[in-house]
Amino acid sequence: MAITIKEIAQKAGVSRGTVDRALNNRGQVSPLVKEKILKIAKEYDYRPNSAGRILSYSKTKSTIGFLLPCVDNPFFDDLILGINSAISENDSFKIDTNIVKVKGFNEVEHLERIKELVASGVKALGICTTDTKELRTYINSLTIPVVTINTDLTNTKRLCYVGPDYRKIGATAAGMVKLMNRNKDMVILPVSGSLKLKGHNERISGFINNLEYKKSYNIVETNDDANIGYEKVKSILNQNRDINTFFIATAGAEGPLQAIMESNLSNISVLTVDDTPKVKEFLNRGIADCTICQDPFSQGNTATKILINSIIDKSFSHEDVFTNPVITIKQV
Repeated sequence: MAITIKEIAQKAGVSRGTVDRALNNRGQVSPLVKEKILKIAKEYDYRPNSAGRILSYSKTKSTIGFLLPCVDNPFFDDLILGINSAISENDSFKIDTNIVKVKGFNEVEHLERIKELVASGVKALGICTTDTKELRTYINSLTIPVVTINTDLTNTKRLCYVGPDYRKIGATAAGMVKLMNRNKDMVILPVSGSLKLKGHNERISGFINNLEYKKSYNIVETNDDANIGYEKVKSILNQNRDINTFFIATAGAEGPLQAIMESNLSNISVLTVDDTPKVKEFLNRGIADCTICQDPFSQGNTATKILINSIIDKSFSHEDVFTNPVITIKQV
């Protein structure tokens, strides 16, 4: 059986209150005493008592802050359902959420809104944001737990990442278009949301690097905006009729899909991502051949549970969690 706070106190020659303060970073404990307590706790495999933690955290409320680029992006609807479900499942801890919703990937706005969340006193952060130097520097300056959701940040002290393995999704997409184009040379138009996101870059590179193709046009960047995607893809298709393969890896996929439909191109293959209502509509109409989904509910649910544990247990750590993709094909 793991050691208790009472037993740690006896071995360290201090009160149980001192042990509690040292283990939970509450109040003043001398550095030497704290070091001694932590050494004993580690040596004897101390594990916080769940019932005691529930009792402690049922007395006060803590808030988890979220920054999500979910405005006009229905992918995040299920992710938010996952967040709310995790909060309901852990209602004994009295955890609130503050979900800040933004549109697109303006790195200045993202950073400002994250700073506002921190200033409001949130105890932990779940963020889906741009992989920029300024934002990474700020995240590394924080002392509260941070979980990156759906897309990761490079070289940061975040607690963990919860989301897809985008390189594998890109490789899977490459395998799918190979199957769809067995008897023809592929001339590809890749469409991505925002190349400011680490995940979006990894997905496209995983796709391109696992293909043998006749020609690939420059990546179309839509900022996950359906109107931008429609105009850009329509303009390209008006001038380039040789394109026969599309990887629409962006929210707002209905924009590029509409442009493809209006182009009246024949013998084309279209692969997209996610299973939003609009994507399902184009699948049912036969414009898209298949889509690769990434389980947003699980991402929100898992990330929130990890953040709750990080608030309750200051020494909590967690490995990255990769959610599994699901492939949906059009009905023939």
